Amino acid sequence: MPVLVLDQLVLREGGKHTIEVTGSLGKSDEIQAGIHPADWNEYRVVAQGGHLQHFINGKQTIDVTDETAVGAKKGILALQLHKGPTGMTVQFKDMILKELK
Repeated sequence: MPVLVLDQLVLREGGKHTIEVTGSLGKSDEIQAGIHPADWNEYRVVAQGGHLQHFINGKQTIDVTDETAVGAKKGILALQLHKGPTGMTVQFKDMILKELK
């Protein structure tokens, strides 16, 4: 199973865009213990402007604040998959999009 990033990050402008780790959300093995490899997992994404939070089965795994001018504040929603060493099937169900006000 891949190592998951469990950090709080801020992306800032500069000569080069800088990534600052501002905190930690826990250890990778803690979140991996809660993932069901042969069953459904709940994945929740909260995107409010440049602030993105990801949760797997209720456990927060990432907290990113994008302060750059080029950061995506709106646009297309895409679901990405990183294929593992063996064949795999990915399925999505019960997807809900909710506008936050």
